[in-house]
Amino acid sequence: MIQTPVKGFRIDMTHYAKDVSSMKINRPIKDKNGKFQTLLDTERSQGKAVNGAIGWLGNHGRPELAAAHSMIASSLSSEDGTTEVVTDLNYAVGTAKEVQYQLQVHPILPHNLRYVGFFDASYDPLQEKKSVSWDG
Repeated sequence: MIQTPVKGFRIDMTHYAKDVSSMKINRPIKDKNGKFQTLLDTERSQGKAVNGAIGWLGNHGRPELAAAHSMIASSLSSEDGTTEVVTDLNYAVGTAKEVQYQLQVHPILPHNLRYVGFFDASYDPLQEKKSVSWDG
């Protein structure tokens, strides 16, 4: 997060995105018949770690990665998950590294601020009031 001269700030996740590693497995993605193979437990675990990094980026300044994170997490948690998820993960990692931008948050001047309060008439933690119209 970088503060701007006019008291706004920018969120730049480029540094963090560069540290995300793609997923590598020690066997072909597809078998001899051209079908994706079933994920091994070690591959599923590695995939969850890589997807966790994608999810962190999605929650902390790269919202375009959030949907990919969610769909990949669903694939990884499936018992019949295949190595196709490796290609999805590596695509998401590539997107995180290649697409670079910053979120710009502009300041709100104090005279433009508005405060709003919400009150709940039924809130009574000591249970002393018997109705909302009680004026004891």
